[in-house]
Amino acid sequence: MACFKITPALIIALVLLGSCREHMESVPGNGISKKVEIRKSGDRYQMYRNGEPYFIKGACGIDHLETLKNAGGNSFRTYDTQGLDTLLDQAQALGLTVMAGIWVGREREGFNYGDKVAVQQQKERVRAVVERYKDHPALLCWAVGNEPDNADEDTDDLWPAINDLIRMIHELDPDHPVTVPVYPESTETVLQNCPDVDFLSFNIFGGLTGFSKKFRKNVPFVYTEWGILGGWESPVTGWHAGIEESIKQKYERIYNTYHRHILPDSARCMGSYIFYWGQKQEYTPTWFSFFTKNGEKTALVDLMALLWGGASPANEAPFLDSLLIEGGDAFDEIYLNANTVSTATVLGVDPELGPLSYHWEILPDGQFFKYVPGRGKVEISPEPIPGLILENKGPGIVFKTPPHTGAFRLMVSATDDQGHVSYANLPFFNTNDSMTPELE
Repeated sequence: MACFKITPALIIALVLLGSCREHMESVPGNGISKKVEIRKSGDRYQMYRNGEPYFIKGACGIDHLETLKNAGGNSFRTYDTQGLDTLLDQAQALGLTVMAGIWVGREREGFNYGDKVAVQQQKERVRAVVERYKDHPALLCWAVGNEPDNADEDTDDLWPAINDLIRMIHELDPDHPVTVPVYPESTETVLQNCPDVDFLSFNIFGGLTGFSKKFRKNVPFVYTEWGILGGWESPVTGWHAGIEESIKQKYERIYNTYHRHILPDSARCMGSYIFYWGQKQEYTPTWFSFFTKNGEKTALVDLMALLWGGASPANEAPFLDSLLIEGGDAFDEIYLNANTVSTATVLGVDPELGPLSYHWEILPDGQFFKYVPGRGKVEISPEPIPGLILENKGPGIVFKTPPHTGAFRLMVSATDDQGHVSYANLPFFNTNDSMTPELE
């Protein structure tokens, strides 16, 4: 196992907080197309790009690509083809590659794989995408959909249609492998029903550690999403609010997972894509986010530079930990009276021991969605409730609870003088003396 090599500044912060064969062909206007293949030697699989071994050090997301490159990353994953022309050109300019996602319909969102007309229309759409981008030199591979297995029960028509798409892509583009990102539980289903797939792709988070210990199939694969505990597997309060890990906990989990479970399995694992390189609303605005909406980086970006062997940051992001309301944390299950005054504190540390500025807000807690054509069901951020922060004392506040009952979340961020940020949040339930919260 690799040593946990960290900078002196980071030590200060943590102590304080924790007391395919070679081929090249000319492509007009695009330079040189790179052939990608998967080779097997004994029991070992290796991805090759233009005849050279290629281990994916990747991220899910399409923003902050220069930062990705500087951190030592070499690839990023898209989920659809919106803006793919620009993204491929940006990747090529930076020396990055792209796992190009082609969005396909999911049965849980109403797509009917028994509808032959709809399936054929989707196939022609996929054909047009592949023909358009197959010769771009930054293309690494194709990902057909994202979690098409995400349904209560897959129909008999789903997987034959997926494999038909994979077979067609191979016919159109023999130079780039094809995969389909799924849950690990769908491994047997994919192997039995998609014989044309080139490698398996797994979206897995907290369960990765256990999966890597028991998965014994001698097949090549990539972790197409991984990272911290997902909201569906995290501890929850009595009213079913997810308890988000602190930045320190996320840092340690990602570090240990990479060194103990991803790198040691390099005989089959051809790399990974960390989730999420950007800002994404999922459970909370910060749950998976490596950056803020405004683009400030967190310590998780610094961590990936450490794991990928990139440039060490000139200035490291701060850490927040131990967010408390009236002295209690999320595991104490905070119930407050509506329309009353309370206090909150948080512990903040800057690795360079510089000043931090704090921003606090209170949001309705829960998941809110809208349907976006071409992307499926997308979670949207709730708006902060104005006028509740009465006194901002930096790492401590006096606040008024919302005037109505229900689930809420206190959010805090701390920014250093270089624009780097840390965050923390704490769920609480608003009630009053005359009623008991109705919990399911």
